[in-house]
Amino acid sequence: MGVASGTLYLVTCAPSVVFGDGGEFQFVPYILGIAHPTGYPLYVILGWMWSHVLPLGDVAHRMNLFSALWAALAVGLSYPLALRVVREGAPRLSPGPARLAAAVVAATFAVGHTLWSQAVIAEVYSLNAFFVVLVLLLLLRLMDGPFRFGRGLALAVTYGFSLTHHRTMLLLLPGMLAFVWLARRQHRPGSTGRRTPSLARRTGMGLGLAVGVAAPLLLYLYSPLRAPFVPYTTLTLSDTQTLTLYSNTWQGFVDHLTGSVFAESLSTPASQLAATVDWGKRLAMVWDMLRDQVGMVGIALALLGLLRLMLGRRWALLALTGLCYGVSVAFNMVYLIGDVHVLFIPSYLYVSLWLGLGVTTLAQGAAAITVRLSHRPVTLRRSADENAILAPPEDERGSWVAHVTTVLALALPAVLLVGSLPVVDQSRNTAAADMWQPILAQPIPPGAVLISNDRDEMMPLWYYQYVDGQRPDLLGLFPRIVDSSSYASVGGLIDQAMLSGRPVFLIKPMPGLEVKAQLKPSAQLPPLVEVTGPVLEATIVHPRQLTLGEAMRLAGYDQSPPRVQPGDAITITLYWQPQQVVERDYTSYVHLLDENGEGTLQSDHVLGGDVYPTSLWRPGEVLRDVHVLSIPSTLEPGVYRLLVGMYHYPSMEALGGPLEAGLLAVRGAATAPTIPPDSMQRVVQARFGGQVALLGYDWQLSPGGLDLMLYWQAERLTDQNWTISIQLLDETGTLVAQRDSQPQDGRYPTSVWEQGEVVEDRHRLELPARLPESTYDVVVRLYSVESGERLPVLDAADNPAVDNLPLLSLSFANGEWGAH
Repeated sequence: MGVASGTLYLVTCAPSVVFGDGGEFQFVPYILGIAHPTGYPLYVILGWMWSHVLPLGDVAHRMNLFSALWAALAVGLSYPLALRVVREGAPRLSPGPARLAAAVVAATFAVGHTLWSQAVIAEVYSLNAFFVVLVLLLLLRLMDGPFRFGRGLALAVTYGFSLTHHRTMLLLLPGMLAFVWLARRQHRPGSTGRRTPSLARRTGMGLGLAVGVAAPLLLYLYSPLRAPFVPYTTLTLSDTQTLTLYSNTWQGFVDHLTGSVFAESLSTPASQLAATVDWGKRLAMVWDMLRDQVGMVGIALALLGLLRLMLGRRWALLALTGLCYGVSVAFNMVYLIGDVHVLFIPSYLYVSLWLGLGVTTLAQGAAAITVRLSHRPVTLRRSADENAILAPPEDERGSWVAHVTTVLALALPAVLLVGSLPVVDQSRNTAAADMWQPILAQPIPPGAVLISNDRDEMMPLWYYQYVDGQRPDLLGLFPRIVDSSSYASVGGLIDQAMLSGRPVFLIKPMPGLEVKAQLKPSAQLPPLVEVTGPVLEATIVHPRQLTLGEAMRLAGYDQSPPRVQPGDAITITLYWQPQQVVERDYTSYVHLLDENGEGTLQSDHVLGGDVYPTSLWRPGEVLRDVHVLSIPSTLEPGVYRLLVGMYHYPSMEALGGPLEAGLLAVRGAATAPTIPPDSMQRVVQARFGGQVALLGYDWQLSPGGLDLMLYWQAERLTDQNWTISIQLLDETGTLVAQRDSQPQDGRYPTSVWEQGEVVEDRHRLELPARLPESTYDVVVRLYSVESGERLPVLDAADNPAVDNLPLLSLSFANGEWGAH
């Protein structure tokens, strides 16, 4: 079985470099580097010997074959393991069907797509599967008859070495201990005729076994001893920016050994698991993967085999396989990582063993039916231990039926092979080379930083750098390359890379990152995208400090073009600034409302796409959000309100209330006037704060009031909506009457004026009917309602002079108003 599976893995093996952890494990052993936590020192050392001794293909291909080797050995050993389980669970089964049932187990385990998928790329899971099978085989061998220290030591040392490879081997302990305890109850030392070893001898053997387990763990010292010679334990981004991938300190060693970087995947307290884990989805995941692994027929056979263990009272074997399966699956259900499916490989071994027992049950049942149908009396007998009821012995008429049944069971792995082959076949997988070789062939500027949002995509670059020596000057970065909030997301990477002063490129287009940086696809270096700078390189035209909920602030917005007419397209660019970590991914919107509050236009989209959604935004950074609105040709010219906000889809829950960001003027076809009328009664030419100028005005007294027509001109685009205050002051400067409004009664505020545009602005100041006879001054001033700021009148040298401008003087006598 080992040779057959090895041949299968060989012809489906990946020919060269691959993405992900496989890419990492293709170069780390070759250079005796340090792998990601927990380090896998045994794999690295064995891989170094393998990759330097095997003269076949490139280094990447050799390491892929390294996985195939261990997977084939695991399958080869699963045959004798299954044979022992079958003989223990079905002791009356004849040798031929027993061997065939064991072959079904090994073949099913071999062609299950999870193990097979890890056997054709450089990965650690085939070696782990080998250790699982070997440890179980040595454990069963240990329990054959009285305890033998040599066998126990072999098991202890093997288990110790397995822990230097993958710490999930700890999950076997409960099942192993339960098996030993139950098996010893059935085979007590007194029943063998041998004396019980003395306390001193038992203590010595116990210490020897403990040393056997512990001694291999010294391999973990490989990491601190080798670290000074590994080129990537620290990476230099600039003179002030150093990335420490492995800290060669005691704490760094402990963190690496224990895999503390993955602690968050298991950090949920038991009391909160019910609230944080969707148990329904996790159970469905377990079921779906098991069904894909062995099919419904395989599951049915496994359940039959499990039932046989229970009815046959094979408690030790049931405890071993049942606890190993249960503990493994339980751990995987709460270990919330993306590639958890590969950790189920040992559980599929246990299921395959039960499946083999299910096959033997069918075989013996078929034989029994054949005997019964041939009118041969059938007698059920008990085994020597008087616990297990045995099937009747096979005779010449039932034996061939048992053989045929087990042979037919081989159809199951044959069907699984056909189904898995298209999924796991990597023999034509050159995707990583096809991606990176064209990139490395480009004249990328020396010392450039290459950024991906996916660590898996970056590993082939490191392979080409450390194994083939290609472009070692380039620095490939990916999120969470180090345990620092500054490098936790692709946005943080871009910030750090730009701070270094080095050329910065994305290795591929990443739609959504436009919220974070100025990006320019490189025509000279395809498919690279150059990062040319931050999104905010100039002053925001319309600054705002409006808070959306407690988590987000609108820093302001820009509008392009500044003048729009019906039929035009307008770009509204919002600038958001998170105030705290945002837990959800939000959609932003811009709505255009008329004077009645009715929506006329809208634009909605998910912020940052899949690459940099709001849940990855960091407090304090500024993000750009671009919305394009197409103004219908039928839209009436006028001033419209810009309403902006965010909501979560599909719940439609809003992040705080909507914000009124500003106003948008949709103008008619006529060009805004830039020359005041010649008929102005009085010319003023007064400048207010360098933003607007009062060119002149017309005035007229009418019963009860003063009518004014002010002629303003916008000196530049302004973000402020200035309120115009017409005031009547007595001789002491005391306010007597006042009329405040934005231009044209608020219908045409200053924030929508075009530069150079002349605006006619009519006001009526109601004059009191009862005042002391005197002279009164009419003045105008501009101020902001939001801030209370006054816009000063400038003198000839453009210095602030006064905060109001006298327009004319009026006299009040005999109850009448007149010009003074």
